[in-house]
Amino acid sequence: MTILRQKESHNTQLRNTDFYVAKKCFLPKREFWCSDFKADCSEEEIARAYSEFYQEVGAGLMTNKMLSGFLTDLPHAHANQYAYCGFRIIKEKSYDYEVKIPIITQNDGEYIVAKVESTGIGIEKGLAAIRKYAEANDLELGNDLWQFNIGINIERLGLTKDSILAYAITDNEL
Repeated sequence: MTILRQKESHNTQLRNTDFYVAKKCFLPKREFWCSDFKADCSEEEIARAYSEFYQEVGAGLMTNKMLSGFLTDLPHAHANQYAYCGFRIIKEKSYDYEVKIPIITQNDGEYIVAKVESTGIGIEKGLAAIRKYAEANDLELGNDLWQFNIGINIERLGLTKDSILAYAITDNEL
């Protein structure tokens, strides 16, 4: 029960983020079940991958309060490349369930996050804010865009109305 309460408090930290305002925050280590890497980001492929993923982990997990979303290979937060990047569907691992699919770890550390509307324009605007913040503060970003749904009401393509974008800050010192 303590682990669940801790996770909920960390999820709340993500929710206390303003729209399109990048900020630096600490995120704890988390484990996620993940789909295979998908290079084709057509709407049909995303819908098919999402359906297959939740058939594997169990449809019941779709509505639990653990984090869900996407992990996108998007180095340097290039907003204009988002629509063309490969991705994985992710769902925070619940220790109540034994699921036999791959697990990926989000390491603990400092991240730059921004809250966005889950539209192409909204995501690109959030990516631009993150990139600008990183450049202004001389911070190096990791290659992975962690995109977390806010809440559990999926509207389309595995996304809730709003989401949080997060990039790990990498150590840019030699």
